[in-house]
Formats: sequence, structure tokens, C-alpha cells
Amino acid sequence: MSMKPSNISISRILMISYGIVIALFALSIAVALYGVHANASMTKEFYNRPYMVSKSAVALRFTIEEMSTYVEQLLNAENDAAKQKALVAIEDLTEQRMNELNVVRSLFKADPDLLERFSNACDELGARRNAVIGAAEAGDINRAIDLYSNEYLAQKEVTVNLSTEVVNTAEHVAQAFVKDSFSVEVGTSLAIGLLGTAAIVLVIVMWRRITHSIAAPIQEIDRIAKRLADGDLTVRSSCTSGNELGSLASSMNETVASLRFATEQLSETAEQVARSSSQMSDSSQAVAQGSAEQATAIEELAANVQSITHVVGENTESVLTVNSNTSDVLGAVEESSDSIARTVCAIEEIKDNAQSISQLANSIEDISFQTNILALNASVEAARAGDAGRGFAIVAEEIRRLASQVSEASRAADELAGRAIENVEAGSELIGSASSNMEEAVTSIEDIKTAMSSIAHASEQQLEAVAQIQESMDSLSQVVQENSAASEESAVIGEELADRANELKHLIGRFKIDADPHESEAGA
Repeated sequence: MSMKPSNISISRILMISYGIVIALFALSIAVALYGVHANASMTKEFYNRPYMVSKSAVALRFTIEEMSTYVEQLLNAENDAAKQKALVAIEDLTEQRMNELNVVRSLFKADPDLLERFSNACDELGARRNAVIGAAEAGDINRAIDLYSNEYLAQKEVTVNLSTEVVNTAEHVAQAFVKDSFSVEVGTSLAIGLLGTAAIVLVIVMWRRITHSIAAPIQEIDRIAKRLADGDLTVRSSCTSGNELGSLASSMNETVASLRFATEQLSETAEQVARSSSQMSDSSQAVAQGSAEQATAIEELAANVQSITHVVGENTESVLTVNSNTSDVLGAVEESSDSIARTVCAIEEIKDNAQSISQLANSIEDISFQTNILALNASVEAARAGDAGRGFAIVAEEIRRLASQVSEASRAADELAGRAIENVEAGSELIGSASSNMEEAVTSIEDIKTAMSSIAHASEQQLEAVAQIQESMDSLSQVVQENSAASEESAVIGEELADRANELKHLIGRFKIDADPHESEAGA
């Protein structure tokens, strides 16, 4: 695994950096403490040995000199009080000399031979002093003076010289301590200086390495963020760090890729919306135009239906008239059974009316045929209108069915009219036998009356059907007008949607989603 700073997490880099700095700081403190402790130990050793030896040796030398003075005063004392005073002082100095000598004996280790000679000289000096004091106390002043002058002073000189050598030796030891202390101080200072320099150099190196491993990815991420803010979706980070910044750069690359893909999809969607909106606008305009044409055709069909209504109304009136005439004929036949002439006239009238009925039946059949054709055309137009014309198709089918019924009724009326004519002709031929066949004529006329009643009823139903057709045509006309208005509104909405799609395409155009080949080569 690579241990380059760029592949180490930022937290770990900071932890290592602070750890090294803390370790160097702790090492510097340890070196400083060691130097302080060493100097303190040397100072303590210097105080307890060379200093105390020098101090005690010097004090011992002064004590010897002072004791020599008091011995001399003892020898020159004129009375006992002076002698006693000198003896007390000598005893005090003797005790002080022993204390100082014990200090020198216990602490002076530099020259054991010198220490032994100095100790022997001090003991010898004490013995000579005691001899002088003993002679003086015995009253032999001359012998005491002789001992003092010849032996004590000579031994004092030897002892003082040896004490001077002890002091000099102690000073040499003290100088060695000073040199060692200075060496420790220099070594400690040098070690601290080297550690400080190493720490500074290491911190600078780590600062440069860490700055490079952190600042470079941050600058790269800042560059990507600025280009992304400018709408460039082709930018891609080249940062390959294995730390959090590398992960952030990789996440930004994925984010840019997702934005680029979403923008491309949005651009394609906007293009499709624009095309679909244009097509919808065109289709809506075509539907509106077709609806207008349908409205015109329906208005014409409504006018024709109104004409049919008028014809059917007249047909109904004619049938009612025929029915009334048939009743009159029947009454006339019943009343004028004794008058052949009147019967002949009535038969001629019946013949004429039968022919009229036949003509009316033919007219009704023609009207039914035309109604059937119109209903068929209405069905075709309703089929073109789709779901909006479904109700009209049902109405048109009902009209066709009623027209078929009217046609059948008209044919039945025509057949009845033909039969009436045949009966009239038969009545004319059998006028001679009118009396015997009167009942048959009455029966035939009743049948005609019944048929005419049926025709009248059928005409009334046809009139009602035509009225329903008229109402359906009005409803269909309203639906077609509503469809036309809705189609025009859809066309306007389609145009607005196309405008919005174009605006969206313009906004998407601000983003750069196709990489520049020159930039790709430069980046490579």
C-alpha cells in the first residue's frame, strides 16, 4: 500500500504531523530536563565536595593561624585570667578544628595520600600544641616557648602548606566540575538546538507535503466547482488522492456525470415535447376545422330533418284526412245502399283516394329512403368524430330503424291502396250485383279504415322519431361546437407548450454537455 500523503486520510495526516511535533517537543523537554538535572546534580556534588572541602580547609587554616595566636598569648600571659582565657579560646578552636578536619576527611576524595598527610600533620600539630600547653600549665614557660618556636611553628607551617594543597586540589576538582557542567550545558543546548532545528526542518517539510497533498486537490475541486457554476458539464477532476478530498473529487465527478445525463435526457424530452406540442397544435387545428365542417353538415342535416318533419306532418294530415274520408265512405255505403249511382260515385271517390294513398305511400317510402340515407351519412360522420360522436351514431341508427319501419308501413299502405283500387274496379264490374256484395264492400272499407288508422299511427310515430332526431341533431351540433372550441383551446395550449419547450431548450443550451476536443487533448 502506498504511503504517499495524497493516499493518506487528512485526519491521519494531521494525527501523524501533530504526533511527530509532539514527539520532538517531548524529546526536547526530556533533553532539557536531563541537562537541568545533570547541572543540578553537578552543582549539588560541587557544593557537597569541592566547595565544602575548600571551605573547611580554608576555615581549618584560619583556625590553625588563630590557635597559634592564642598559644602565643598563653605563653605571654601575665596572670592566670589571661592564661585561662587563652586556654578556653584554644579549646574552642580545637573543637572547631576537629569539626573542619572531619569534614575534609569525609569529603576530600581527590587525593587520598594528600588527605592522609594532611590528617597526620593536623594530628601532629595537635600533639605539639598540647605539649606547649602542658609545659605552660606546668609553669615551664621557657620550655613551652622553645617547643612553640622550634616544633609547633614548624609543624604549623607544614600543616598550613598541606591545607593549601588541599584547597588547591579542591579548586582543581571544582574547576573540573565547572568544565563538566559547562560541557553538559553546551551538550544540552546543542541537543536542544539540533532537535529544534530538526523539528523546524521536519515541520517545514511536512507543511509543504501536507499543503501539497491538501491544497492541490482543493484547488482542483475549486476549479471544477467554478466551471460547474458556469454551466460546464464536461468538466472532470483528475485528482487521484486516496483521502477524503479524493473521495470528494470522485463524488463530484459522479455528480457532474449525473447532471450531464439528466440534462441530456431533459434536452431530449424538451425536443420531444416541442415536436409533440407542434403536432398536437396541428392536430387540434385540424380537429377544429373538421368540427366546423361537421357543424355545417349537421346544420344542413338539421334543415333536411326539419323538411322531413314538415313532410311527415303533411303525410299525417293526409292520412287523417283519408281516414276521415274512409269513415264518410263507410257511412255513405251504409246509408246509400239503395242508391247505385251514389255508390258508383263513392266507389270512384274511393278509387281516387286509393290512388292518392298509393302516391302518398310512395312519397313516404321516398322520404323514408332519404331519411335512411341521411341517417347513414350521420353514422359515417359520427364514426369520424370518434368518442364525441358516439351518441350521435346511436341516434342515427335509431333514425335508420324508424325509417325502415316507415318504409314498411308505406309499402303496406301502397299494397292496401292497390287492393282498394282492385276492389273498386271489382265493385265497378260488379255494380250490377252491388246489393249482394254490399256487405263485402263495407267489410273492405272497414279494412281500409283500419289500415289507414295504422298508417296514421305510424305517421305519428315517424313524426315523433323525426322530432327526436331533430333534438339529437341539436345536441350533436352543441357537442360539435364544444369539440371545436376545445380543439381551438388545445391548439392554443399546444402552441404555449411548444413555446415553453423552446424556452426550456434555450435554458438547457446554457449548459455545456459535449466535451471540446481541444480541451480534451489539453487535459490529456
